[in-house]
Amino acid sequence: MARHPLLIIGRRDALSLAEGCDGPEVYRKLAQLTRQGFQLVSTASLTNDWSKNEAVSSRSQPRPKGLRQLIEEAGGALDAVYYVPHSLLTQKTRREAALRDILARFAVAADDCHLFSSSRKFVAVAESLGIRAEVITDDRPLRLLLDELNDHAA
Repeated sequence: MARHPLLIIGRRDALSLAEGCDGPEVYRKLAQLTRQGFQLVSTASLTNDWSKNEAVSSRSQPRPKGLRQLIEEAGGALDAVYYVPHSLLTQKTRREAALRDILARFAVAADDCHLFSSSRKFVAVAESLGIRAEVITDDRPLRLLLDELNDHAA
C-alpha cells in the first residue's frame, strides 16, 4: 500500500500569506507536496457565535480567494478543512480530540503526520501525540518549513 503522509496547517496561517510576497511561493510548495502524495488538511477555529445571519450578510460582499482555490491554482489539492470548536475552557482537550480525529479519518500514524502552526499551544498538543510539529515564526517561516519537509520527503 502506498504511503500518504499528512500535513496539517492552520487556515489562518496559510491565508495570512496570500497578501505577502511569500504567498505564491508557499502555495506552489504546498501544491508540490500534494502532488508527491501528501494529504493536506487545514484547521480552522469554529466560533460559538456563528449564525445564519452572518453567513447571509457575508455572501453579499466580495470575498478574497479561499485557501482551496489558492492551492488549486498552484496545481495542488486541499483534502479537507477541519473545524475545531472554539472554547476557552476546553481548548487543549478540543485540540487533542481534533488531532486524534484527523489522524483516524486519514488513517495516518502520528509519526507520519506533520503540523505547522503559529500557535505554540497547538504545536505542544500535536507533539504530545507524537506528531512532527513546528511553530511558524519569523525566523522559521512556513516557506522554510515546507522546503525542509520537501527535502525530507524526497
